[in-house]
Amino acid sequence: MTVWLALVAALSRDETLALQVETSAGESIVVQSGESSTEILGSSRLRPVSFSSDGRWLAAMRQRPQGEDLYLTDLAAAAPAAVKVVERASEPSWAPGGRRLTVSTAGNGIVTVDLSGSDPKVSDLLPLGSRPDWSPAGGRIAFLGSSKDKGVFVVNESGESPRRVSIGLDPVWVGWSPDGRILATLATGKQTQGQPKLVLLVPGSTKTRILKKLDGKWASWAPDAKHLLSQDGKTIGVLDTIAGTWRAVEVDAEPRPQWVDSSTLAGVRDGRAVLVNWKKGTTNPQESGGGKVKSVAVLRGIRLEGSFSSPFGDVPSPKAGEVRLQGTLAQIDPMDGTATIRVMSVGTPDGMELNFAKPIDQEILVTPSSQRQSARGARPLSPANLANESEIIVVVKGTGAGVPEPLAVRLALLPTYFETEGPSSGAGARGPRTLDPDGVSMDRVVVPMIFPVLGKNSWSDTFLANRDGGRRRHHGQDIMAPKMTPLVACFDGVVQLSRSRTGHMTLSISSDDGWTAVYMHINNDTPGTDDGQGGDRYAFAPGLQSGDRVVAGQLVAFCGDSGNAENTAPHLHFELHDSVGGGVLNAAFSLQEAERIDHPVYVDPVPEATPEAGHIRWDAVVSGIDTERGVIVAELVASLSGKSWRVNTAPKKVYVKPSDVTRLTYRHDSTVSVKIDQIRPGMLVTAMGPEPAGGSAMDASRVSVALSPSR
Repeated sequence: MTVWLALVAALSRDETLALQVETSAGESIVVQSGESSTEILGSSRLRPVSFSSDGRWLAAMRQRPQGEDLYLTDLAAAAPAAVKVVERASEPSWAPGGRRLTVSTAGNGIVTVDLSGSDPKVSDLLPLGSRPDWSPAGGRIAFLGSSKDKGVFVVNESGESPRRVSIGLDPVWVGWSPDGRILATLATGKQTQGQPKLVLLVPGSTKTRILKKLDGKWASWAPDAKHLLSQDGKTIGVLDTIAGTWRAVEVDAEPRPQWVDSSTLAGVRDGRAVLVNWKKGTTNPQESGGGKVKSVAVLRGIRLEGSFSSPFGDVPSPKAGEVRLQGTLAQIDPMDGTATIRVMSVGTPDGMELNFAKPIDQEILVTPSSQRQSARGARPLSPANLANESEIIVVVKGTGAGVPEPLAVRLALLPTYFETEGPSSGAGARGPRTLDPDGVSMDRVVVPMIFPVLGKNSWSDTFLANRDGGRRRHHGQDIMAPKMTPLVACFDGVVQLSRSRTGHMTLSISSDDGWTAVYMHINNDTPGTDDGQGGDRYAFAPGLQSGDRVVAGQLVAFCGDSGNAENTAPHLHFELHDSVGGGVLNAAFSLQEAERIDHPVYVDPVPEATPEAGHIRWDAVVSGIDTERGVIVAELVASLSGKSWRVNTAPKKVYVKPSDVTRLTYRHDSTVSVKIDQIRPGMLVTAMGPEPAGGSAMDASRVSVALSPSR
């Protein structure tokens, strides 16, 4: 069967479409590029979904009574044919480069299809999840949890270290913006007051923006990273995520239309393929040789259009003797005031812009005169304002990037995205503070908190004491305690972990109401030594990642002497910053009033999971799998014996061996079975069985895993 197609001049010659066309002879998929067309063999009843970014592969779905199956076609073959690859699949997403795609399945979670070899290779990625979406740069996959573990999650490309990036949302769709900066999700939940709305998220932060109420199950980003195509009931429309405006588009809701470019949509209307310019309101029907068009897929590749909406506001020009660096923060040392930027572009005073294909590392220096551009004008810049993996623009003294010495920052621009710096009126409002040249506010504040150090410690008020021979003032409080003393979160918030090149381990916790606590000199040694080789295991709580939410009293780290405290007694240098009013404040008043606890707070994620008499329960973070022995290797978080919880306050490796009859399940849904080769480092495991002796493996009678904490 041959289907004749002719697309009018409204479709540029370099565009490629796949059309599902029905004629009296039957159905087929025809791939049309310019004036040439190719019919795919074996494509009857197949719905084209998406092309790989290089245009070589076409993904299509075939409906069955039990669901849909995923088919792939190699368009570079002499006679392209559709081949079934994954059964009972949905929502395929292509990785950049076009040689991998992920798809959610019914029963096997999320799987990856590798097309780099002679035949497609399917492998497990995660035991559950749906609607996976690759970040534009690769390396990260966003996906949705399950009906019993709701939320938006992000995981790396190998399935390791999954983390939840949404709170209080029950999402039905998620997608990266084409610039990779934010996630959009359609969701209900506490944040949306129970209504279905479109929500924008910044992974790893507290920043969200709730947009229009939309009664739909899907959305799609335009190539300009500004507009979203979605459905509201039976109406298709385009939402401007900046202005918040919605414009209806005359095109069928099913099959879903797709973007051709930021102004044009390809879809179906009354059985004909149409190209719709939604901005002008014009529709161009396309000829299909008399056949009825049932679905359309568009090759968009990796084309991005125009300049994206900048999250930085007005970008200043460097002065003589300065350059402007734009990139991503990689290392931060808040004590030394240094940070490393992975520089992607350099701007010069004469207006030249140099862009790098591969980032160049450049160290910068925050000085007392460094400023940051904010919603309330220029404010002093503090290392506490910086966050790992976030974008930044800095104007520095220098002539380029890649030089060995740190470049002093004159002005920094931090992402503002879609929110102001904080409330300036109403309950809890804080106006701009009067600040000293080094960013200190002399205001007296008492922030409710839990004392950050457990066990034996001592401290006195040393705020603003002279340091380095009077060259700087002390901005924190030094709480003296032995190495490996547990440190806990002083309040609820989002945590950021930092590791400097010199071995200084730090973390910060940012609360939803604008307070930031900074913990410095976290341990970097192997216990009993001063070797600086301890790594993350002896610095931070098991499994803790930047962007995680923590609760007040939760174990977050261990006391040490890293950084410039190597020649002093171990202690926690604790600072308190106000990201709303600005400045670093004396934490003494808050510490004096802080609640003291004897043991870390532990929120039982599955209180119904109780061990039988004589057994113990372990909650731990997976660090590896011994596949030969069938053993899960993990770092212990807490253990339950009888009715008594014990939070582990010293790093301890444990081993879990499920027996042949042990059923591995998902923690929040016992109906979901998990295979041991689906378990990845960074996941959480709960195991119950007899307590083993002498560091041997637990012969577990019950084992469940989870992607991340439920909170």
